[in-house]
Formats: sequence, structure tokens, C-alpha cells
Amino acid sequence: MNRDNAIPYFSLILIALFAIYMWGISDQPRMADRLLTGDEMTWAEKVMVFCVPASIVANLVLAMRRAKQAGSLGWLVASLFIWPLSYIYTLFVNPRNGR
Repeated sequence: MNRDNAIPYFSLILIALFAIYMWGISDQPRMADRLLTGDEMTWAEKVMVFCVPASIVANLVLAMRRAKQAGSLGWLVASLFIWPLSYIYTLFVNPRNGR
């Protein structure tokens, strides 16, 4: 992992950890309805629920900034409307901060 791609890697790791955590607590009584509401969550879960979307938005902004710098309007629009494409763009298509 290089410094240019710390945000997408960190974001993907957060998404994976959150999914594993949710799978791990799926047998608890508070998850009987398959939902966690605010009163059922611990403070750590509330932090995770905020951090995961924030990391996705950070990667989205990074992908759109790189696409704009590279002059790629197609990737900019694609990343905006189909957010998983922002990971493909930041990790494989344009993995560096430069042009």
C-alpha cells in the first residue's frame, strides 16, 4: 500500500470489518429484527455507523478529484453515480495523485 491509496484501502478495510462485525452479532437478541436502531447500539457501533459512510465519501471525493485532474469527465461522473467504481478508479485506473 502506498501513501496515495491510503484512503481507499482504509475505507475498504472499514467496510469489511463492519460487515464481519454485523455478521458476528447477527445472532444476538437485539438483532432479531435484522436492524440496529439508535437505542440498541453501543457508542462504538454508532461511531462505526458514522465512519463507514464517511470513508466512502472520502474515497468518492478522492476519485472525483483525481478524475478531474486527469481530465476524465467519464470517470468523474461514473464515480459520482456508481460509488463502487470510485474504488476501481482510485486503486487500478489512476492509483497516483498525479496525472
